[in-house]
Amino acid sequence: MKRKSITVYTIIISAIFAFCIGFFFYNMANEYFHGDARAERAYGFVTDSIERNGDRLDFSHVFKDLDGYEAIYIEKDGKPVFSYPNEGAKDSYSTPLVKVYRKTIKSNDGTYTSVLAIYKLRPSVIFRYARFSFIVILIGTIFSLVLIFYFTLTAKKDAENLTTSESEANDSLNENEEVSLEPNENSVEEDAFSEGEEKISEKDGISNENKMIYENSSVSDTEKEYEIPSTPIQEEDSEEKEEQNEAKDIFSVRTGFLNESQLKGRLENELVRSASGEQELSLILVRILNISAEENIRKIADFVLGENPFRNLIFDYKEDGFALIRKDMSVKDAEIYAEKLLQNINELFEGENTPCFSGISSRSGRILSNERLLTEAEEALRRSMEDGKSRVTAFHVDIGKYMEFIKNRKND
Repeated sequence: MKRKSITVYTIIISAIFAFCIGFFFYNMANEYFHGDARAERAYGFVTDSIERNGDRLDFSHVFKDLDGYEAIYIEKDGKPVFSYPNEGAKDSYSTPLVKVYRKTIKSNDGTYTSVLAIYKLRPSVIFRYARFSFIVILIGTIFSLVLIFYFTLTAKKDAENLTTSESEANDSLNENEEVSLEPNENSVEEDAFSEGEEKISEKDGISNENKMIYENSSVSDTEKEYEIPSTPIQEEDSEEKEEQNEAKDIFSVRTGFLNESQLKGRLENELVRSASGEQELSLILVRILNISAEENIRKIADFVLGENPFRNLIFDYKEDGFALIRKDMSVKDAEIYAEKLLQNINELFEGENTPCFSGISSRSGRILSNERLLTEAEEALRRSMEDGKSRVTAFHVDIGKYMEFIKNRKND
C-alpha cells in the first residue's frame, strides 16, 4: 500500500512540476509574441504626445512606468531634455529582445529627436512568472524531502518490528515442534502456520500430489534472528569501487564472478536494502553438469556477464555453477528468467551432454536471514537435480497466511 501511495504521489508531484515549467515557458512565449505590437503602441503614444504638446509635455509623467523600456533619449534642437538611464541611451541598438525606434519630430516650438529602446520580453514579466514557478517547485521539493525522510524512518521501524515479531513466532513454533501446514483435499488448517508451509513447486506444471512441502525443521536450524546492521549500507557505486580495489582477493580469476565466499555478505546487504524499500529480491542458483574444460567455463562466464549488467551480484557457486542476486524480481519472474537463461546456456553447447539445473528462492515480502534464503534456494536446486523432470524449481511461500500468522502472534 505504501509503495502504491508513493507511486501516486510521484505522479502528482511530477505533474505539478511539469505544469510549473510549462506555465513559465508558455507565458514567456506569449509575452515575446506580442512584444512587437506592444512596442509599436508605446512608441506611437510617445511620438503623438510630443507632436501635440511640445514644451508643455511632462516627460516624467509620460515615462512614469519605465518597466517596458531599456533606454530613452529625447533631445530638442540638439539639447537633451530627457534620458534614461543616462545620455548613453542615444547609442542604443536593436537585439532579439529589444526593439529600438529613432525618429525626428517637428512641433510648433522646435524639433525633437527621440530614441526609444523598448523590451519585447520585459524583465519584470520574466521575474513574475519565474518567481511563481520557483515557489511552487520549492514547496513541492521541500514536501517531497519531508515525505522521503518520513518513509525512511517508518520503513526502518516496520522492518525492526516485523523482525522482532518473526523471531518471537519462530521461538514459539520451535517450542511446539510442530510447525507445518499440510493441505488436504477439502480445507486448510487456519490455526497453525509456519514457514514450513512454504512449498517447492516445479515450473513445468507438476501435479499437486507431486509438489514438495518442506517442513520447518528442514531449514529452521539455519535460520537466525535477523537484525538490521547499525552501520549504514554503502551505496552500490562505493561497493563496486571497493571491490575493484580488492579484485585480486574478491573476484575469481577463472570466471570473473565474485568468489563464493562473498555471497552471504552481499546477500545480507541486499536483503536489508530490499526490506527497507519494500522491494522483491530473488536468489537464483545454477549448476551445469559435465562442464570442466576451461574454455567452456569461460564461455559460460562471458555469456552470464553479458546478460547481467551488475557484476557485483554474480558469484561462483560450487565447482560447476554460479549464483545470481536479482533485485526487484519476484519468484515468478525469476522462474521465467532462469528457464530462458538455462535454454541459452544449453544452446552454447548444443549436442553436448551438459544438463543445467536451477534452484530459486525469493524474499516474498518476508524479513529473513541470508542463510535462510540460501538454504531454500539450495533445497530447490537439490530437488530439481534429483527429480530430473524440471530444470527449474522454485521455493514458493503462502505470504498471505505467513503475514496473518505474524500479525496474530504480534497481537498475542
